[in-house]
Amino acid sequence: MCPLKQKAITDSQTKLESVEFIVVRLDTDEGITGWGINWNYTKGTRAVKTIIDETYAPNLKGRDPLFY
Repeated sequence: MCPLKQKAITDSQTKLESVEFIVVRLDTDEGITGWGINWNYTKGTRAVKTIIDETYAPNLKGRDPLFY
């Protein structure tokens, strides 16, 4: 979580005091590196990280990166 270094941003439905980020790095055996970055201003980034760590990562290791 990254706290905003300013006054909270608000509207009629939301008070934004921090932003959460997910950064994924994927390395291939050929030396190619790919990056994925996403952000979220609501709670839930921990759930996304768990899905990546427990579901996607184990199923991608050792696979052909061009297959997907």
